[in-house]
Amino acid sequence: MICLLDLFFLIALHVPLLYHGLFPLFGTLLGGLDGIYLTGAAVLVLGLLLCGTWEQRIWAWWGSVVYYAVLAAAWLVTFAQTSWAGLLAWLQFPPSELEALSDIPLRGYELGLFVGLPMLACLIVVLACRRHFGRNPDGTTLSSPS
Repeated sequence: MICLLDLFFLIALHVPLLYHGLFPLFGTLLGGLDGIYLTGAAVLVLGLLLCGTWEQRIWAWWGSVVYYAVLAAAWLVTFAQTSWAGLLAWLQFPPSELEALSDIPLRGYELGLFVGLPMLACLIVVLACRRHFGRNPDGTTLSSPS
């Protein structure tokens, strides 16, 4: 299950690149090369975690916990502090798109919930999968005597 989540986010993390390299980082919207570099780093780390998760390595499970917790916190904090109008201004859409999108009645905390809750759900799934990590192929735990 974690591998599927990782694959989904490997693809989904590329979408903000289409919006000036948008990367939310603890209250700041980064873009341009900074956002692209951070997205690239996030994708690289997630790719490494995916490889370790596929092999059910305990370090990959712990890494996934930290990864999804940090990403969820960064996105929640950033979008909870960002107004809809501020986000639209940052994205620099053409006037016709701004006119269509500006009538949407969203507040900052709603944006935070919209992006943060799926990340928190992923964190819960990762935590629920703990029992599948750190086992030998025969099902015994790695710490048990041979």
